This record gives sequence, C-alpha cells and structure tokens, in this order.
Amino acid sequence: MHELAETLRDANDTSKKRFTIKWISAHSDVDRNERVDQEAKKAAKGMSSRMSELPNILHRTLPISKSALIQAAKAEVKVKWKAKWSGSKRAQWYHSLDEQFPPKRYRKVMRSTTRPLACALTQIRTGHIPLNEWLHKRKLAESDMCDQCDENKKESTHHYLFACKAFKQHRQKMDKGHKRAKRNLKSIFSSEKFTHILLRYVAATERLKVKQVPTPDAELPGRQR
Repeated sequence: MHELAETLRDANDTSKKRFTIKWISAHSDVDRNERVDQEAKKAAKGMSSRMSELPNILHRTLPISKSALIQAAKAEVKVKWKAKWSGSKRAQWYHSLDEQFPPKRYRKVMRSTTRPLACALTQIRTGHIPLNEWLHKRKLAESDMCDQCDENKKESTHHYLFACKAFKQHRQKMDKGHKRAKRNLKSIFSSEKFTHILLRYVAATERLKVKQVPTPDAELPGRQR
C-alpha cells in the first residue's frame, strides 16, 4: 500500500487524474493480491513498516483486542494440551477403544439413553466396572473369578461382554446386530447404532443391576456413523 501511495505521489501531473480504490475479495485471482495478503498477515502479527514510512496517524500503538487475546490464549492452551495428551499412556489406551476424540458419538449416545445405561457405558469405556476382577483389586469382592458361569475365568469386561456362557443367548442376539463388528469394542464404539445394541445386552443380562430398556430398535439410528 505504501509503495502504491509513493508511486502515485511521485508520478508527474497527477492533479488532473482521478483514482478509485475498489475492494477485492481475498480469493480473487488478481495480480499482487497475494502480496497484499502476506502484508496483512504480517501486520496482524505485530510486524510493521518503519516508523518513517508510516503516516502520523499510525505512529501510535494500536489498541489491543481483548477478544483476540482470549482467542489466542485458548488456541495456545489447546495446542499444548493436545501435544501432552497425545504422548500420554491414557491416550494410547483410549485410542485402543475409540479413534474419535473428542468422542462425539459417545456423547450423543449418552444423551439418548437412560441414566443407568449411560453410567454402564462409561464404566465399560473406562474399565472401572463393578465386575469381580475390578472389585477384587479394590478389596470389594472375595474373588476375581466369574461367579456367573463355571468356566473358571476372571470376570473381566471382555469376559462379561463376549465370553461368559451365562449370557450366551443375549450375546447371540447382540452378535447378530453387530455383524462384522461383533466382539470388537473399538468397532462397536465406532457406531452409535452398535453402541445402543451393546447397551441392550447390558440391560438384558442385568449383571450390572441395570434393568431399564434402552432405545427401541425402531428409534435406533438407521445407519452406522
């Protein structure tokens, strides 16, 4: 802009000439438009031309935008948090169950089901679930073995959901609904529909003291998401 102003000022016989300034959209294919865009970005970062090249009105410091400072601070915190989260053990464990973060599908399912089932879903995802393996570690159960079947297996989340013979009939129905995603929590959590089917299994077994029936089939999402 200063270059143009100086060119016009130094041009000969400009007294009889008229100049018109027109607004041009940022994405227009106009010569020097990219240069203008770069200079605008420099100005936004606080970079400026030499004071001697600026008109008097621009010699003063520009006012600071409070909203811009807040926005920049939030963006910086978000970047730092993302870097810290990505390198943590919790992130590795979390992504073994769900690639989506933040977990939009999980929150959507939580809003569309009952409170007891929402609680059960969180327990399954976190591993803090009132089954004997978890309870025994916290001295809340005498044994970590499954007392629902005679398989002599620890009552883990995986055993309860995908192996315990006591819930074979309920599991067959769940597997039929899950199709290729059956018995794979990561694949199940990748779909709102599949997650609701899992919750129906939880409700039907009553192992987690959840008896409420979740979203009926007719109200489930019609496609995987």
